[in-house]
Amino acid sequence: MRNDTNRWSPPLGLPAPFEAPGLSLSPAHLTRQSLISGPDVRRTSPAPLIGWPDIAPDAPYRITLRRDRVVEVNGAAGQEGWNSAKGEAFSDITDGWSVFDLTGPAAMDILKRGTEISLDTPSASVVRRMWGLDVWLYRFGHEDTFRLHIARAMDEALIGHIRAAAALSA
Repeated sequence: MRNDTNRWSPPLGLPAPFEAPGLSLSPAHLTRQSLISGPDVRRTSPAPLIGWPDIAPDAPYRITLRRDRVVEVNGAAGQEGWNSAKGEAFSDITDGWSVFDLTGPAAMDILKRGTEISLDTPSASVVRRMWGLDVWLYRFGHEDTFRLHIARAMDEALIGHIRAAAALSA
C-alpha cells in the first residue's frame, strides 16, 4: 500500500487563547470525548444530560446530539464497538474534535453573529450550525461561559469567524 503521509501538513495543534474586550476564547483540555449511540442512551445516562441552555458541571457529563446519540465528556474509557448487553455503541472521538471555551459578557453577542440563538429557547440537543459550521454548543461552569466542540479540521475556520465577529463588535 502506498504511504501518503508526507502529502499532508502536520496538525497545527490548539491555538493560544484569544482576548478581545469582554471576550476570551481558549482551548479546553478534555480528558476524553466518547460518542455513545443507542435507543436508550438518554434514558439510562449515569451522568447529567446537558442540552441548550443548560450549564454543564465540572465533572463527567453527557451532551445530547439527538435522541439516540450523546457525547460523554471526561467520562471513563470504554470498550470500542457495540455492547449488546447495554444496547449501545461506544467510540472514542477525543482526537477528532477540538473544544473551545468562549467566556465573557460579550460572548453571547458574538455567538448571535454566527447563529440564531436565545437563552429563552431550550432544546434537548446542543447541535447548532454556526457560520456554516456544525458545532456542539452549550454553557459550561458559568452563565457567561460557552463551550464549543467542532470537528478538528474546522477549528481554524471557527476561530477566524469568532475573531472577525469580535473585531466587528469592537
